[in-house]
Amino acid sequence: MMVRGFWRALIVGAVFCLTAACASEGARPLDAPGTSATTTAQVAPITPSISATTTAQAAPNAPPAVARNVKFNEAGVAFSGFMDKTATFYLRATSDMPVQSVTLNYYYFSSVPYTQTITLDSPQKELDISISGDNDLYVFGDGLGRAVVYRWTLTDTSGAVSVSPRYAEVFKVRNSEYDWRVIVTDHFHVYYYGGGERLARDTIAPAAEDVYVPVTSDFGAALSQQVNIHVYATRADYLGDAAVKWSGGTATAFEMVLSPVSSLSSAKAVIAHELTHNVHNVVARSNKGPSWFLEGLAAYEESKVASTSYANELANSARRGALLPLARLESTTSQDAFVNSMVYAEGYGVIKYLFAQFGKEKFLSLLEEMGKAKSLDMAMRDVYGKGVAEIESDWRASLK
Repeated sequence: MMVRGFWRALIVGAVFCLTAACASEGARPLDAPGTSATTTAQVAPITPSISATTTAQAAPNAPPAVARNVKFNEAGVAFSGFMDKTATFYLRATSDMPVQSVTLNYYYFSSVPYTQTITLDSPQKELDISISGDNDLYVFGDGLGRAVVYRWTLTDTSGAVSVSPRYAEVFKVRNSEYDWRVIVTDHFHVYYYGGGERLARDTIAPAAEDVYVPVTSDFGAALSQQVNIHVYATRADYLGDAAVKWSGGTATAFEMVLSPVSSLSSAKAVIAHELTHNVHNVVARSNKGPSWFLEGLAAYEESKVASTSYANELANSARRGALLPLARLESTTSQDAFVNSMVYAEGYGVIKYLFAQFGKEKFLSLLEEMGKAKSLDMAMRDVYGKGVAEIESDWRASLK
């Protein structure tokens, strides 16, 4: 299962860029080579001379003078809470002219940009400050594995302005209640705590490696970096943090969170499902389509490595005339358990039909077209010559 996020990856593309040139000591760009999504930033203490009042930055009528001799020595962001519910941004900088105000511009992967400005009680040449983001990351969906992009603007007492590079930090899972330790394999970092070492070493790690090739081969490419798997020691611990209580795991980009499993076969099933979300997210550039499509693809890959009930659920519903329109299966947020189950079962059926009818290469082309920010309907028309409604009609006919 994948907690549903609101991926609108291109909405803010014109406002900020994610480039390696944005790197600076203490912060790293989103795609910097050799970096890990588990890097932990340290929070700088809040300087007492900063006003507690947060105000919106007013756009100047004329371009301000550019401040000289300003050094951005260190910038970063620290996250707290499961799935990074809150973020604290920090900055250390020096300026030849005293700085009067500091502005933070930031956005969370798919949100609109936010601006927070603080006015210093007394201008300073040496800055050591932090600002807590006033927006709960949770409302933007599953931040796991995604990024926050931010930059700082300093205005000195002469009115001159200096703008920092644009920084990016990747969200990570680190519930501070637990002492997380790690097992490293060829394609995964498996994190565990407490008495979870045996589960992580003997079950999760080998299961993950066993399903890696079968899953990634259907996408035609391996992942560019290792996937972080955080496995909870008990179901109670997982439920204490999980956003969706009936889930067995969540995944985005290069991150995965799992509830504990009882056997190697169970581990293969859930990891294959979540790993599909990992790969799908990367290949389709976060444009994953409606829930029936993304969960159906994960269910299809899961069924290749483990025994599942999707085919039986689909057959039983078809026999009873209880299949639902795909338009009703565009999210997994329904309070109706049957509707949620059909997201997976019917999605599985449609994905299986696409592979059987058109082949793997065509399906990969479909994902590539979606990666160009096309809707699923548009991508299907470009690849299959038919839209979602026509594909759905043909698939239903194939069940008779």
